[in-house]
Amino acid sequence: MTNRDTNPGEESEKVVRSTFKMLAEWQTKVAQPYRPDAATDLEVDDQDWPGFPTSTVAWSGLSAATDHLNAIRRHVEAGQLFPMAHSTLCRTALVGAAQVVWVLAPKDRADRLARSRTIVAYVYKNHLQYLRGLQGLSDTPHTGTDTVANLVDQRINELALKRAADNQNENLNTTKMIKEAAQSAFTGAGLVEQVVLAWQSGSGAAHGLPWHLFGTPGMSQTAPAGSDGVAEFAAVGSLSRIANAFMAAFHLSEHGWRMLEQRGSAAP
Repeated sequence: MTNRDTNPGEESEKVVRSTFKMLAEWQTKVAQPYRPDAATDLEVDDQDWPGFPTSTVAWSGLSAATDHLNAIRRHVEAGQLFPMAHSTLCRTALVGAAQVVWVLAPKDRADRLARSRTIVAYVYKNHLQYLRGLQGLSDTPHTGTDTVANLVDQRINELALKRAADNQNENLNTTKMIKEAAQSAFTGAGLVEQVVLAWQSGSGAAHGLPWHLFGTPGMSQTAPAGSDGVAEFAAVGSLSRIANAFMAAFHLSEHGWRMLEQRGSAAP
């Protein structure tokens, strides 16, 4: 595989590049801390779980989406395209964008808080799993790691009690989150299905598997098939291949920024 696409597709390149100005603006925004304005929906939501408030769940999703989309922007500007890495970057950007939309979209506060708690519970669970792994690396205790692990474990139990009191036991399902976020952001026929497929197509790249390259722009047969019927193929980076996933993440991020403004800004 090479990292250069000699024929990226003019239309795909034009569409992708049309987002770059906005992506640069978002990159500047996420470099700063975020706090919702006083007495807004989001500021009130934050009071439910101050240790990891809803605004932080939303901001971290936007930050992840912005970071990954801007990585692709920088690669394109430098003329460097990658056959697998860009699909992975699009996939993660889609997750981040879906996270903020999924949490902020419901009009009912109870629904927003339930979704925020679901994501926070997922974050705590995976953070503690990592910390337990660190603790298991050595027979010598590490005070800092032990302190953080004990705190995360405490927060897991406290949040579990809070969720149980409201009959909340949902585990985060990323595919479901992305689908429901897309349903709130897109109205065109088939667009929601395309967003879900964009998410699913990135799983091959994320797991180091080649199937997401098959039959796509930038992949070609490089030698005749042998007697066993097997032929060699090569893949190069292609904007045509990632355009749908890239734009899905971008437009979902746009909707996320609008939702953040709606929920967290007191300005008219």
